[in-house]
Formats: sequence, structure tokens, C-alpha cells
Amino acid sequence: MLRRLGLAALIGAGAALIAPGAAAQRTAPGAAAAGKPVAPFEIEYDLSAAPTLGVPLEIALAVRPRAPVDAIELTLSADDGLSLDASDELLTAPSASPDSPAEWRIAVLPVSEGPQRLRVYAEASVDGERQGRSIVISLRVGASTDTASRAKTASPAKGEAAPAAVEPGPHSERASDSERVIRLPSTSPR
Repeated sequence: MLRRLGLAALIGAGAALIAPGAAAQRTAPGAAAAGKPVAPFEIEYDLSAAPTLGVPLEIALAVRPRAPVDAIELTLSADDGLSLDASDELLTAPSASPDSPAEWRIAVLPVSEGPQRLRVYAEASVDGERQGRSIVISLRVGASTDTASRAKTASPAKGEAAPAAVEPGPHSERASDSERVIRLPSTSPR
């Protein structure tokens, strides 16, 4: 009988030790795994112009904290379609506060048309602990006006049809002023 009581107490103590961990797993399904906490600051950016192929694009970056932070490091990486100066891949600032954010200006050179991404990861010391946050800046790189005008005036190659003129369609009352409807000529299958 004494043996049974001892065994029951041991099983009860083991279940009490296991239960808190199991309960934590049950109460937080899909919650983030333990790791670095998300930093109490925002990463902001502003583009100087629309991204254009072959034209350097200036980007203003800022780390704006909700409380003072120290030892700020900003790590940048870009898609192959954006050329980034190696000196801009790691930016640092000694500190920042809500009244005085850490700010930088960088330049990227779009070398390919289409969607391109600039990834920004910021890490800072918050109350002696390193915390980080990241954003992705999506850029839609278009052709330069020089390239576009040359394409419009280029004559078709031998055997090709001349490009049809593209005229804007009517504006819808619900469409915004910046929206245009373009009607393209249809072609029949050969």
C-alpha cells in the first residue's frame, strides 16, 4: 500500500512538472517560436522618384523607435536587378530616440526592368538586448523615357506588322483620375 502511495505521488509530481509546458504548447498554436523579440521601432523609407532603368534612385531610410535604442545596424540586400554600393550594405548609428530617429540616404541603380526588391533588416540594443525588425521595399522598375521613345519610333523589322497606336479609352465615373483604360487591337490566330 505504501508503495502504491509513493508511486502515485511520484506520478502526480511528474505530471505537474510536465503540465505547464504542455499547456503552453496547447494555448499558443501558431504562435511565433521562441527567439528574438520584435523590436520597438519602425523602419521607414521614402523614394526620391519612380524607379527607372539606368537612373540612380535615392532612398531615404529611417529607424524610428518608440523608446531610446543603441548600437543600430541596418543590413541591406537587393535583387540582382538593383545595383547597391557595397558601402551601403551595412549602415550603423550609435543611438536613436523618438525625437531623434536614425536616418540614412542611399542610392541604388536599377539595372533590370520589372519588379525588384530591396530587403532591409534593422537590429538595435533595447535595454541591453538585441532586437530586430525587417521590411521589403518593392520597386517596379520601368524603362527610361529615352528607351521608351526609341521603341515607339523604331520601324518594324521586315515581315512584321507596324505596331498599332494605343489610344486611351473612356474614363469610368468610378475610376480614379490616375487610371486609364487602354484598348489594344485584337489579333486572330493564324
